[in-house]
Amino acid sequence: MDVPHLFWPPLWESLAASLALTFAVLFLWSRWRRFDRSRSATWYLRGFQYLLSGDPDGAIEVVTKVASSGALEAYFTLGALYRRKGELERAIQLHRNLLRSPGLDLATRRAALGELGRDYRQGALWTESAAALEQACAPDGADTPVAPTLREELRDVYLAAGRLADAARCQEALGAAGHDRLGAHLWSEAAGACLAAGDAEGAAAATEAAIRACPDSGHALLARAAVRAAAGDGRAAREDALAAAEAEPWAAGLVFDWLAAAPGMTGEGLREALDTWLGRHPGEPRASLARARLLRAEGKNGEASGALREILVRAPAFLEARRELGRLVLEAGIEGELRQQYRELLASLGADSAIGRCARCRQPARELRWRCPACGAWDWLSAGAPPGTPAEDLTL
Repeated sequence: MDVPHLFWPPLWESLAASLALTFAVLFLWSRWRRFDRSRSATWYLRGFQYLLSGDPDGAIEVVTKVASSGALEAYFTLGALYRRKGELERAIQLHRNLLRSPGLDLATRRAALGELGRDYRQGALWTESAAALEQACAPDGADTPVAPTLREELRDVYLAAGRLADAARCQEALGAAGHDRLGAHLWSEAAGACLAAGDAEGAAAATEAAIRACPDSGHALLARAAVRAAAGDGRAAREDALAAAEAEPWAAGLVFDWLAAAPGMTGEGLREALDTWLGRHPGEPRASLARARLLRAEGKNGEASGALREILVRAPAFLEARRELGRLVLEAGIEGELRQQYRELLASLGADSAIGRCARCRQPARELRWRCPACGAWDWLSAGAPPGTPAEDLTL
């Protein structure tokens, strides 16, 4: 009698039932998790729809329901919604609470600190914002890389707080030396601040850092010219200034205005340098104005008047050139010419005397600076337009 044969069927049936139950549990578990993710996605979609419809309160209510399940992404979304709505205290409190959560991994902690820094930044609390972002960018024992966006955020906070050298160092940490135009701008501004504070050594170090960041930056070269002029090296200062105008012709007005105002920079040599530069860049209005002023200072009023008239033919609304010509006419006492200049001045006042339009905010500017006067962008005007060009014709 084959006894074992009598017992095998019940054993196989039991094993098959166990396997079937296991697969059923796994299937139901996977379906539940899929349903849970789908439900979260549905809530997020609803929140996005509320945002598009201009109802941040509705979006906050929806995302709060998702956050109650413990989803970290939802907490970050909720904090951003509070910040967008201007409820900074709630955003700050939420991110502080998140940072108190036990067991946060480094990446999540850095992200939460970054969000907290953005909360403070929106409230113009620069010290608190910098402190949070500094913690977010602090190195850890494993040398985990810091997200560039966090360093950029910290750099911008330093800049807004007037901590120019810190902003420059933060930009330097992003690792773009040699072709980092922004780094050159920041170090150049830091050099100017050091000079204003009487820190000649700090100014010299900052200008060298600016040149390292971007050797062909006009801003860096002009900053070094200012440092050298302050140290009494007028010849080297003039060479640096002319190199700055050569590197970035659009900023020639800044360079030649500085040359005309800096002690020891004026004289026959400067006019000759201007003539040489204008031979390579003919018609640049501000350089031509600087040359006309030098001619007038030398007593060559006829040549100065002719140069100013040439400028105004190209740029009728260049008020600084028209003002300079008006002074010459007044000194000469030519009554008929004075009336004519007055009529032309009145006509030019109705023109748009913008010198360029920002490539980022598209606002016309009437003052030449390294940064856009409207939005603060650097390198906003890559090619200067003659003053007096109608704003609608200005393109970059």
